[in-house]
Amino acid sequence: MYDHYHPYRFAKIAMSICERITGIENDAATASADFDGSRDAAFAQVYREMLTPENLEMSTEELVGRLQFQGRLDALRANWLSDGMDILDISDAIPRVFDGGPIERVRTDGSCYIHFGRHPALELESEPDIWIDGLYIGSVQSEGTSSRMSFAFVCNDDASVAPRKAKAGSLFRSQTRAALGEKASLVRFGRSGKSLYGDPQVIRDRAMMRAAYLADAITGLSPSIELPKPH
Repeated sequence: MYDHYHPYRFAKIAMSICERITGIENDAATASADFDGSRDAAFAQVYREMLTPENLEMSTEELVGRLQFQGRLDALRANWLSDGMDILDISDAIPRVFDGGPIERVRTDGSCYIHFGRHPALELESEPDIWIDGLYIGSVQSEGTSSRMSFAFVCNDDASVAPRKAKAGSLFRSQTRAALGEKASLVRFGRSGKSLYGDPQVIRDRAMMRAAYLADAITGLSPSIELPKPH
């Protein structure tokens, strides 16, 4: 029901990866057990043990990197779960924003997930079947007179939409395809590019710049501006 939202899809992809590797399908109840925050520690351990270069058909170097991305996404998602599972779905407003329409500001008190949905301006120019689907904002951490927040721009793709047709490695790339970072709360997302880490395909794509400008506009970090459009 909520699979189009990344926090729910993230857990379901993990179940699909296990199905690919073991050849055993999990029932719907098992697959949804993680959605309310009651993560099964035993499953988490088994899942991580399955994530090997052989099972995923990827290099050790890539796997190590993606495990780091996954760990950070896990932490942001856990933060989101503990702070009330707030989802701000602005997908209906995105077309108007990119067409120069009014920008509706959203409040981001505490952790939240902002859902963009699919829009041509957020599709990767290097691979249009992948698009930047939303943004996690972590809880603000105070540091003296300043404050910092962690965040992650996350993607969706055709493999995630139809997970039963994808291989384990493709699903793991889908689950960990993100641009992550940390910034001072009042610094624009658009100015945090040099500090981003994560999937290099996402970070280097011009769609990432558009997503950052979008995030600045909807969170009130920048005035109403004309967002850069795809070429």
